[in-house]
Amino acid sequence: MHEINLYELDKDVIRVPADDVLTGSYSKGLVVRYNRRKMIVDADICKQRFFDNARSTITTSASKGSQKVTNFYLDKPIWNGGDYQIGIATFRLRTNSLKVFCNYVNQSGNKLWEGGYLVTQKFAKQFPVKKFGALEYYQIPLSELRECQDTQKKSVKPQEKYIAFRWKPVEE
Repeated sequence: MHEINLYELDKDVIRVPADDVLTGSYSKGLVVRYNRRKMIVDADICKQRFFDNARSTITTSASKGSQKVTNFYLDKPIWNGGDYQIGIATFRLRTNSLKVFCNYVNQSGNKLWEGGYLVTQKFAKQFPVKKFGALEYYQIPLSELRECQDTQKKSVKPQEKYIAFRWKPVEE
């Protein structure tokens, strides 16, 4: 059994770190100690509570009005006199947001960016729409896209890392 000590109790509710609940799920249970008393939580209950918490976190983050995200792989950027820009066709953003990945490799063998950048229609509308034949596209400076991604990463709240249990100590 996995044992942990907690130092806070709020109205008969203890907040157990999610990592400890997960450990308890595969180590025959969890022993929670508070103020020289202990509570035993079965491994099956730990497993159920951990995965219920994980599902609820995924459901709430997905249901906040976000669109479906489609992966988009960019083969070549637009070279604009020293500044890289990317072109995203307007029709691609009508129904979905895009996660833009870079396939382009510069002369030194490095990609312009690693991972994917999220582009929404709301973000893209800040930039001019250009035409190339019958194709209309947003011309987005790469520096603006990087700046937007950095601010989004800073504003994302960390997931709940605790799981609440009702305090039921074992009588010894």
